[in-house]
Amino acid sequence: MVSAAPAQANPVRFELLDVCRFVAAFAVVIFHWLYKGIELDEMNTVTYSPFAGIAAYGYLGVYFFFMISGFVIAASSQGRTASEFAVRRLIRLYPAFWVAVTITTITILLIGGTVFTVTIPQYLANLTMMPGILHQPLIDNSYWTLFCELLFYGMIFLFLLVGLGKRLEVFYPGWAIMMLALTLVTPNIASMPLLGTFYAYFAAGAIVSTIQRNGWSWWQAVGLAASAYVSVSYTVAEAGRINDASTGLHLLSLPLVGALAVAFFGIMLVQIIPSVAAWKIPKSRILGALTYPLYLLHAHIGYMLFNRFANDENKWVAYIVVFAIILGGAYLLYAFVELRPKRMWSAAFDGTVGRALRWVERIVARALPKRRVSARREWWEAQQRQSANPPV
Repeated sequence: MVSAAPAQANPVRFELLDVCRFVAAFAVVIFHWLYKGIELDEMNTVTYSPFAGIAAYGYLGVYFFFMISGFVIAASSQGRTASEFAVRRLIRLYPAFWVAVTITTITILLIGGTVFTVTIPQYLANLTMMPGILHQPLIDNSYWTLFCELLFYGMIFLFLLVGLGKRLEVFYPGWAIMMLALTLVTPNIASMPLLGTFYAYFAAGAIVSTIQRNGWSWWQAVGLAASAYVSVSYTVAEAGRINDASTGLHLLSLPLVGALAVAFFGIMLVQIIPSVAAWKIPKSRILGALTYPLYLLHAHIGYMLFNRFANDENKWVAYIVVFAIILGGAYLLYAFVELRPKRMWSAAFDGTVGRALRWVERIVARALPKRRVSARREWWEAQQRQSANPPV
């Protein structure tokens, strides 16, 4: 059994996790550029390379992203109010997304040709990150994952809003067990958002995060096993559906897909071994920071650049050049949209969304019944406060 460090006053930065995030993003890039874009005929000036069969597995990087997100978000929600959590998440997601959507739209207007088109209503709807609700298609199909992230954030927000933030660590394993039950008994219901399928990866990451802070318990172990069953079984079944729908050129190995899904769990558990968590990896912080901008920019912008400038004779040079362009754009997005104006975004979101949510928090706090606290718990909390603030 993997041991875990107890909860610490100073949060641990998992530098290996930052590297894993970037590797997962790179796998998705390879998947789109060497396989999916060609399969969908959205990259129509180049043909499959000998590496297409390997690149076809790169879509699994999205599921690894979901597990990492569960880990990170579960940790970041600790000790925060609902409004604080929401504002931090919105700052993390939306500014870079708005700029990326705008850049993608401009690129479509310039070199989209007949393959990629965009309308003003579509652009405006995409700025919400939820265009489907407004009956508009995604500007970039890879953005579908962001709505899944928002649903996960929204679930945690509701727990914090009703004062159940401290119950989240108990909830995560229960959530995974519920998904397992629905998967086995009512698969149709399990296919709904947050009730099964790849959402089990979010639950798995959140459970590993609680294990890192508090150590193992039988409840967390059962929940992690349940999330593993749902995640792996869904991923293998999805690979089977992909094979059934494919042209037969690059069929996925179902045992390999299952092994990779299991490996994600192993990698996450390795992260929380104290000696591994203490690793210092050069450039890991910047790699982690570039992951989200790289994901936002790579797909349709990459397709359009290939369609405009690449062919089978120069495609390997084009792959290198386009990746350099997208990576450079990701760095600029991080440095000049996310990092430098961070205080501006904080003030803007806190003064608008944050203010509205604090008003909602006050209303909910008044509406909720006061929870009685046992004398034993009052004594325990008093001891905790005294130990944290010893008399001078």
